[in-house]
Amino acid sequence: MKKWTLILLCLFTAVSVRAQTSGPPRESPADYFNDFVNFTQEKTFDADSALYYARKLASNEKYAVLLNDLIHNSFAQAFIQDQGFLIKPFVGS
Repeated sequence: MKKWTLILLCLFTAVSVRAQTSGPPRESPADYFNDFVNFTQEKTFDADSALYYARKLASNEKYAVLLNDLIHNSFAQAFIQDQGFLIKPFVGS
């Protein structure tokens, strides 16, 4: 009985262990989003790198919502604030 328990334990351990992949980890849409935001910050501004990551997001249809959010909320809003544009509420007469 102990022999079978030990064999099953070793077999289960051998089957459940997974090897490391040989290549680098795949980048996710969240990585593209974060890198775009990082490269559009004032300290680390790099337009070419930001454009590269925006294109990576645009290359897959599934990421369209994320790209839309990225352009509107992260980039356009920061641009409007940096340019001194203030959106004033409409006050009717």
